[in-house]
Amino acid sequence: MNNVADLRRRRHLRKTLPLDEAAEQLGPPPARRETETDRADVRMDVAAVVGRLPQEHREVIVLREMQGMTYEEIAAVLCVPRGTVESRLFRARQKLKEILGDYLA
Repeated sequence: MNNVADLRRRRHLRKTLPLDEAAEQLGPPPARRETETDRADVRMDVAAVVGRLPQEHREVIVLREMQGMTYEEIAAVLCVPRGTVESRLFRARQKLKEILGDYLA
């Protein structure tokens, strides 16, 4: 009886399916969840790209996007007119889009 039970267990463990059937039963692979490491990598990538900008563009991007300052606050901190802040921000964002083009696609 033990031999028969062992044989049944071995047959059960060795049950195989053709690859097509196994793939159908498993379904699509689960979506990959973003991890803290992924988010840290993105932050480092963005910081590296921002570091490549000219200083006047880097300043306005950091003050606006990272510090959350208004245009008026940025103008006061940098001692420049609001229009200058707006144009620098526009150019800085354009440069970031250019650099990150492949990354964003």
